[in-house]
Amino acid sequence: MEESKTNLLTLPMKQISNRDKIIQSAMHHFFTKGYALTSIDDILKDVKIAKGTFYHYFVSKEAVLESVSDTFADKCFQDIYQRFENSQSMNPLSRLNFLFRLIMEWKEENIESFATVLESMFKESNQSMHVNFKKKIQKQILPLLANCLYLGKKSGDFHIHDENITAAILIQMIEGLNEYIKEDLLYGNNRHIEEAKETYQRSMEKVLGVETYSIRIIDWASYDSIREKFRQRSKSKAKNNDRVKELIHSQP
Repeated sequence: MEESKTNLLTLPMKQISNRDKIIQSAMHHFFTKGYALTSIDDILKDVKIAKGTFYHYFVSKEAVLESVSDTFADKCFQDIYQRFENSQSMNPLSRLNFLFRLIMEWKEENIESFATVLESMFKESNQSMHVNFKKKIQKQILPLLANCLYLGKKSGDFHIHDENITAAILIQMIEGLNEYIKEDLLYGNNRHIEEAKETYQRSMEKVLGVETYSIRIIDWASYDSIREKFRQRSKSKAKNNDRVKELIHSQP
């Protein structure tokens, strides 16, 4: 699958407003330095605007974080929404699996943005941003899941009581599995990824009342590709760090 050339960490430069310049600068600093280590002055120097102009748009750094999170979540799910809309002819179970595959394919297609976000989210200086981003992403995916579950309940494919509560439960399961994925992709700790995948998929099937082995949260072809790209990225960064160290030591 071809990798998307779109950088989700930047906004279109055509006729960009001061507000969008602030968001773009904040996004850059939050992901590189960390949210806690970024000051409003850092953003002002970057954008070259007066402090009064900043406060015309945002009352605080926390308010900028809200907009950064909204912007990133919207850009993440824009393509997923469009492609998911084209799946309405599928039965509910196939459509649910299709949604899971779309999310995995999005990560593969936007590997640089995904890797940058994943790495930055688990910095100690980014705990506030991590929590905020999770809420925004969950807010985006919840209605997609709930709609899929509602149609499945209506058709008798899913044996559930309330689609919204069930969607929230599924999101928590996905978040749990994502912890194992993070350990694998960032730290190479993949000892439990297979067991975790099986456990969460079987648990999800029980929640929905569907047949065993009918749910597929992870498309392994896409996941293996993502894992390999993370490995290559890590090796490339290590080589660059070694070159920098060599240059430093070679200085008289």
